[in-house]
Amino acid sequence: DRFVSLGADTDGGFMLTKPLACTGGKLHINAQTESDGFVCVAVREGKGVRDGEWPDFWRFEKCDPFTGDSLDHVVTWQGHDDMGGFPGEGVVRLHFWVENVRPYWFWFE
Repeated sequence: DRFVSLGADTDGGFMLTKPLACTGGKLHINAQTESDGFVCVAVREGKGVRDGEWPDFWRFEKCDPFTGDSLDHVVTWQGHDDMGGFPGEGVVRLHFWVENVRPYWFWFE
């Protein structure tokens, strides 16, 4: 419900979530960047012996960086936005790379 925000200045930063249930769909974010800011998201496996592993398609370098101000931006990786093909068992960790941004919230839909 957007009660808290996490900020990053020009030095940037990273945030790794705890394991989250993801049954597919799209990853949405609510964030505001400065003109030189961005948000990139890598999706990591979140369960069992593969917890923390980096599947190839959902890495930072494949993420289309978000810049601007949006209450509902759909994150994409090389134009692909459906997380239904994620190789885990529906449990993921989101790894955010942020710079000059105020990220407020994320959700799956």
